[in-house]
Amino acid sequence: MAVRKAKPPAVAPTQPDLETHFQSNEIFKNAFEYSAIGMALVSLEGKWLKVNKKICEIVGYSEDELMNLTFQDITHPDDLDLDLSNVQQMIEGKIENYNMEKRYFHKNGDSVWVLLSVSIARDENKKPLFFISQIEDINKQKLARQALEESEFLYRDLVENTQALICTHDMQGNLLSVNDAAVKLTGYPREVLLKTNLRNALTPESKKNFDIYLENIKKKGSAHGEMHVIIANGETRIWEYNNTLRSDGLKEPIVRGMARDVTEQKQASNALQASENRYRSFFDNSPIPLWEEDLSEAKKKIDELKLQGVTDFRTYFASHPDVVAGLASSIRILDVNQATLTMYGAKSKEELFNDLETRSEGEIENNPEDFLAIAEGKLENHWDGADKTLSGEPLEISLNWSVVPGHEHDYSKVIVTTLDITERKRSEQALRESELFANLTLDALSAHIAVLDKNGIIIAVNQAWRKFAESNPPIKANIFEGANYLAVCDSAKGVGSEGAKEMAAGIRAVIHGKEKEFLFEYPCHAPHEKRWFNLSVTGFGEGENRRIVVAHENITERIRARQELQKSEARYKSIVEDT
Repeated sequence: MAVRKAKPPAVAPTQPDLETHFQSNEIFKNAFEYSAIGMALVSLEGKWLKVNKKICEIVGYSEDELMNLTFQDITHPDDLDLDLSNVQQMIEGKIENYNMEKRYFHKNGDSVWVLLSVSIARDENKKPLFFISQIEDINKQKLARQALEESEFLYRDLVENTQALICTHDMQGNLLSVNDAAVKLTGYPREVLLKTNLRNALTPESKKNFDIYLENIKKKGSAHGEMHVIIANGETRIWEYNNTLRSDGLKEPIVRGMARDVTEQKQASNALQASENRYRSFFDNSPIPLWEEDLSEAKKKIDELKLQGVTDFRTYFASHPDVVAGLASSIRILDVNQATLTMYGAKSKEELFNDLETRSEGEIENNPEDFLAIAEGKLENHWDGADKTLSGEPLEISLNWSVVPGHEHDYSKVIVTTLDITERKRSEQALRESELFANLTLDALSAHIAVLDKNGIIIAVNQAWRKFAESNPPIKANIFEGANYLAVCDSAKGVGSEGAKEMAAGIRAVIHGKEKEFLFEYPCHAPHEKRWFNLSVTGFGEGENRRIVVAHENITERIRARQELQKSEARYKSIVEDT
């Protein structure tokens, strides 16, 4: 297939032209070569004219290999049309720049997500010459976001199918009845809830809309939406409700309420949306933050310490924090770019420089590693840590520094980049909290629950399932994560084997969508007691993401009650017949 190209209207500069320009502009050259993100100059046809080391790291090709390719050659076909459309619009002068998330093919064949920011260079006659591209590797953020979305889907489905707050209230909002879930979710005793008007449990903002909610129920017979509720510990929770009016057979109508707690879901969704907005806004309006620094005084003092006999600098810096602080204060900030001012909320370089006398948490924690790298002769270092803007807003940054070639002997010119990774950290934290919530929800249920994939492989079990298996050998060995539950049922022999095979058939019916739900009562007697269980099988998701929830609930007491009832009826019948 031929490579698609944009239409070039002008003669672009040659490779020697660009090299001449680079050699004559050292600051631009250093910023280009040592940037922590990929930077490239690309011809109007898509040929790579100049690339820095970071691009080569992102896509896995050497500089020479890239020079024999076009950006079209390594762009994912699903992203190419939009990319080329943007390129053509820039050439035609319809837009000045564009930003997009896209995929490149790595040399090893993998897809790599990047954030691409492109502008165009023109001559004095406004004729386009070449493109200037900035390429940020966002593959980890993309994967974290996808993992978060999958985790949210799993725990949300479990909550929706196993827990719900149910209540009734009158047309003034006075609660008439509540279930156990309501007691658990609010933290209030049942007797307190039954003396409560729902309006009084709401936040001020939700209270304003409560009369509208009651009016909608009265007129339409139903209402759905969100209520912000203050629970017993003072925390505000978001409940998504779907309520209906009941009036038949009643002197006064009542409202039947059903709600679920969607607080974590909303917070995760809002955090991701806010993160996306801030992330796009930052890269749409500015390049990566760059600092030019002079570390020569720090290098000189470290060399003096070597002459004094210091060899174990890690131990020395750990026991001499005052020396580390002195080295840090010797660093001279030579210049910063506009993106740095924007990132830190500074109106001018002077305002930013005046605020740099106090080291950030990240610098205090990581400066020893910076100076250890200098002592070991390293020409670059990287760390992630905490920082803040001039107004005190917290930041999480990823800092990289590299010594500019020609200054290796004294470290008098160092290029530093500070990337804002605050939202990535929050996404990672949200993912960890989401996974923990899902696990805690699953373990809180009394039923023995396992989640299977579309092939019947167990991918998760709850604590009740695990305890039952461990207390009922030889079950323990073959029904935990990684085992094929269908194979276990299929291979059952002896007493109960027919029931196991019926279970397997029911699970397969749900897996393949032939049944929405499979229910099955069966005996599972132990040597010391007779027991009965109820099996419930439901499914969610499609294709490779098909998941099956298998729940075994102990119904022994219910069966015994049923048997006792049957015995009583038999005795009564016998008495009647005898008389």
